[in-house]
Amino acid sequence: MPRSQESFIFCIWIGFILASLGGLRSFLRQLA
Repeated sequence: MPRSQESFIFCIWIGFILASLGGLRSFLRQLA
């Protein structure tokens, strides 16, 4: 159980990082 929960949190972190990178990229595109 803890193993699946650990991988679940890992997937959430990866999605959060990808979303923040995409938002930062679009934000810089608006500035440019």
